[in-house]
Amino acid sequence: MKKLDREEMMTWLTKKGVNVIGTTEQFYGEGEGKGIWVSGEDSPLFNYYKESWYNSHGVQPRLNEQTEKRGWYYEWHDVGTMMLYPI
Repeated sequence: MKKLDREEMMTWLTKKGVNVIGTTEQFYGEGEGKGIWVSGEDSPLFNYYKESWYNSHGVQPRLNEQTEKRGWYYEWHDVGTMMLYPI
């Protein structure tokens, strides 16, 4: 599968129903990587506490798998804030 650049990944996530907020630079400030900032709140795709999703770290397993195939991974900032970074 083709690895996606940041703009392509943001478009793909939006089509999957993910609430894309912006970039990690917009969240943390300039010089903070080339990641993507998304909301982990009020979405069936993310659940910080869901134990049955343990191996996907609180991301709906199918979405996590598809994301990794596109060259990205998820990392929680806090319970309602998720970041994605290129692998």
